[in-house]
Amino acid sequence: MSPDRALQKAVFEALLAASDVTDLVSTRIYDGPPKGVVHPYISFGPASALDGDGDLLDGSEMILQIDVWCEDQGRDGPCKDICHAVKVALHRVNLTIDDPYAVSSERVVQYRVIPEPDEIGSHGIVDFRAFVEG
Repeated sequence: MSPDRALQKAVFEALLAASDVTDLVSTRIYDGPPKGVVHPYISFGPASALDGDGDLLDGSEMILQIDVWCEDQGRDGPCKDICHAVKVALHRVNLTIDDPYAVSSERVVQYRVIPEPDEIGSHGIVDFRAFVEG
């Protein structure tokens, strides 16, 4: 398993374990949402890895985009609440990641909410970073 996939798995498990998140989206957290998905839900967006190899550590700075999708007649408050719950669940926590990897410096660097063009939905974007060794 690649380090970015191992990190995504750890993030997925942390979100499912966070009652602040599941109180708002239940277990609707997807890598690829199914057709006809019920809102609100969370999905994984683009990911990237930056070379972080140094003299002491071999690894990568991983960046995951976590998307929050809401349909609430154009109101963005529910989407902001879910983004905040995701931040609380992931910011500066000690994630458990599969061997042979180790993870550190977990942090949410920002989140933002934008309206969808249909004027019904909102899209939250949470940017998560972590250093993955291995």
